[in-house]
Amino acid sequence: MGIRFQLEDHARKLPRVLPSRSCTSRFQRRHRRLAREAFKVDPESDLITSFYLRSLDGQALRLWEPGQFLPIRVTIPGQKEPAVRTYTISTSPNPDRYRLSIRLGDGIALVSQFLHAQAKPGFRLEAAAPRGRFVLNRSNSRTPVLISGGVGIAPMIAMLEHIVDEGQRTGLFRPAYFIHGTRNRRTQAFSKHIRNLASIHPGLKVHICYSQPEGLDNGCDSEGRVSIETLKQMLSLRRL
Repeated sequence: MGIRFQLEDHARKLPRVLPSRSCTSRFQRRHRRLAREAFKVDPESDLITSFYLRSLDGQALRLWEPGQFLPIRVTIPGQKEPAVRTYTISTSPNPDRYRLSIRLGDGIALVSQFLHAQAKPGFRLEAAAPRGRFVLNRSNSRTPVLISGGVGIAPMIAMLEHIVDEGQRTGLFRPAYFIHGTRNRRTQAFSKHIRNLASIHPGLKVHICYSQPEGLDNGCDSEGRVSIETLKQMLSLRRL
């Protein structure tokens, strides 16, 4: 009991540490929600639609790292409280627009169903600052291998766009692999966009797998799921 008392008594004498103004300011900027407006709604596949958002006052958006997500708050009629969700920003960093590529969910996927049905150009929501640690390591010189399935393409397409943008800006095209799996042509997002990026980037190798191809589905490079054999073939690995 004596030791406990001494420790507690000592703790009472410690000065109270308050956050600095700069820390408080960064916290407030990070968590403050600002109104954003959808100015374009673009179906990418039967299940995925991209929503392009911009600021209302013309101010530049806060930049993000390729792969980060955007916390949003959506007011849905009939709901007691606004719904909060996070969606990956599916485009490379720029000051003008966010692109959220959202899959239409099943069952009680309240927000995705509402956005797919109701969000048209002019629709508004609130967004906080982008965040997340699943990002492209820009300082690493190793060849990036971007592997995804379904709507998991969202962070990978942002990283891929950044790699191509940097190649165009510097004239140094970093070798990269883009491997994606989906059911078929109807469910594949960014099909033409990916091929266009590959035509720009001489060091980019793309491989698309369809697990359930339909008819003359010629948009894929192989049938089946992305597998170890797919990676061995693409990456020329003897052991994996």
